[in-house]
Amino acid sequence: HGAEKTNAEYPAALWDYYSRNRAYDAQYFSAHSGRWLLEFVNRHVPLAGRRVLDFGCGPGFMLEHLLRDDIPCLGLEFSRGSVERLRSRFGTHSRFLGAIEAQGLPVELPDGSVDAILMVEVIEHLLPDDVAPVLREVRRLLVPGRKPRSPPLLPGPRRLRKARRMPPPWRPRKIPSCLHSRRWALTTTTA
Repeated sequence: HGAEKTNAEYPAALWDYYSRNRAYDAQYFSAHSGRWLLEFVNRHVPLAGRRVLDFGCGPGFMLEHLLRDDIPCLGLEFSRGSVERLRSRFGTHSRFLGAIEAQGLPVELPDGSVDAILMVEVIEHLLPDDVAPVLREVRRLLVPGRKPRSPPLLPGPRRLRKARRMPPPWRPRKIPSCLHSRRWALTTTTA
């Protein structure tokens, strides 16, 4: 049992559990489709030579792909278990710039500290009141002059229409709508 968790504590507890239970590794989108996703992002927003933050990095599957491509990167995560695992995986890699365990916003990074931010499977998992503050934080962390930009891979129906470009097993009939029900566009979200 233990103390009753608040709504804000449930997500961190869930991701702590997933990060410590290796049986869930294959379920992370970045684990099974990260290589393809990184190629897709690079076609729209080239990452070579940029400092990249993986916001909501989990145990670091996307960071693994970035490091293989020799891209300097760091991870930000609200789950202590994920950050611990991430540090143990990449702590000695020369291009790994660190892992931040966020306790809230703003995070402990200076304004304009990164050139690019990846948010793989993040927005759709945020509580409704957290979306705008997270997007404001993204804007704060980006180098001045860089605007938040997204390749055309967004949650919701637009994503499903683009699914023919996605590798198996991510076809429209296999994406549960309850997991990706938030619809948003950067142009209509104030941050």
